[in-house]
Amino acid sequence: LYANACIGMATLFVGAADRRFLVTNYFERKTTQTRSSSQDALSFPRCFDSLWGCKSWPASFGDEAQMSPGATIKMETDATRVTAWLRYSASGCNVRCPGTPPRNCYTPEQGFCRNRCAPKLYLDGMLTPLPAASERVDYRGDEEVVLFEQPANNQGIPQIRRFEVVFPWGAVVGFVGFRLYSHPQVLTVPTIRAPPAVSRPPAIFYGDS
Repeated sequence: LYANACIGMATLFVGAADRRFLVTNYFERKTTQTRSSSQDALSFPRCFDSLWGCKSWPASFGDEAQMSPGATIKMETDATRVTAWLRYSASGCNVRCPGTPPRNCYTPEQGFCRNRCAPKLYLDGMLTPLPAASERVDYRGDEEVVLFEQPANNQGIPQIRRFEVVFPWGAVVGFVGFRLYSHPQVLTVPTIRAPPAVSRPPAIFYGDS
């Protein structure tokens, strides 16, 4: 955890080990390290196969056991700009439809696939497009994704908003941290807190494609 003041604003980095956010909708939670970065990352592998075991999946399954569709990180903050630092696997994630032509295992009726590598954002409970749509077709290594950016002409009192970041369904990706930016020309570090936890009965659904 560290904070620093930039020209016209203050920033706060909230790392993976911080307790001021809530993580839900995952099967397993792990902390991973890489030689190329001093920052740890949270990962949420989904493997629970009692037949094959997590270390002996058939090669044809690829890295699916390490994907974490549905894992969600929640927080509340009054920051006016929010980015998420994500760490994609070395093998990367291609935004095109899964499979290799001409025998694609998944071909949507519309003829195209939505970006399966980028996270989804729910802002105050509403699915919200990310501020800048990425034109990239490949996600690999560390990526800083802009989640929210308050318009420059909106200079009102900072408002607490609830962020829910849902991990992409087609990528092996870890969470390194959030970077929060203060109101322009205000050197007060943004506030952050975990939303109240909601008790729900655990449920796991699995099956073949």
